[in-house]
Amino acid sequence: MKLYFNRALRLLAGSAGIIIAASAMIGPIYALLVEQIGGDLLDASLTFFIYSIVTSITLFISGKLFDHKRQGKNILVLGFLLIAAGYFSYLLVDTVQKLYLVQVLIGMGTAIYSPAWDSMYSTNVTKKHEGTQWATWEITNQFSAAIGALIGGLIASQWGFPPLFILMGIICLLSAVGVYRSSELK
Repeated sequence: MKLYFNRALRLLAGSAGIIIAASAMIGPIYALLVEQIGGDLLDASLTFFIYSIVTSITLFISGKLFDHKRQGKNILVLGFLLIAAGYFSYLLVDTVQKLYLVQVLIGMGTAIYSPAWDSMYSTNVTKKHEGTQWATWEITNQFSAAIGALIGGLIASQWGFPPLFILMGIICLLSAVGVYRSSELK
């Protein structure tokens, strides 16, 4: 099967796939982190609620900003950097209240990059191969999450949460650098 993927689509899918893998590293074991800092299942739910509300509000603002500025590459980099800062900030979390603040930061980063990423990916899809190119992105998304979840569980079970947070942050920084240095994305 021939993959109809131009360089811009490969870069966009790869960079977002890396971000998704990093996010998935904590996903399945997140409740354990909350418990470790003195929280309970309700606190874990509340942190996700905060993340989702902040992301929803910021998505609207970010979409409007992208519509006016059209600096997709810079917006992607900013979002990836905020997510990286959030993952590194997990290292400082020792209370549920601090975790709420980290979730705000990660939610803002996610919301900032998402509209720009969606628009840029859509722009680079070729009409004749839309289904294949979107399906390939969805496959990348799912495989990235699966691999991230497995790696996160392995790292946290062997060495604890701090090395995991460092790896998650580094992965996001590398993705930001890759997007920033690309000549394919504007």
